[in-house]
Amino acid sequence: MAATGEDVLQYGPGFLWEEIEQAWREYEEADRPDASEFGLTVTPRGHQVWVRSPNLVVQPSRA
Repeated sequence: MAATGEDVLQYGPGFLWEEIEQAWREYEEADRPDASEFGLTVTPRGHQVWVRSPNLVVQPSRA
């Protein structure tokens, strides 16, 4: 992300801002897919978010 000169303060057990930045980098690397290119598969065993194909599962950064 481009620096804007603004500070980000984090508090708590997680690193939310780092996760947001990582998600943005992955979105950029995937050539900014349109919302229509994302999908969700739900089964009794859980759910998976994917982009462009059910074979391209989006993994959480803390998987």
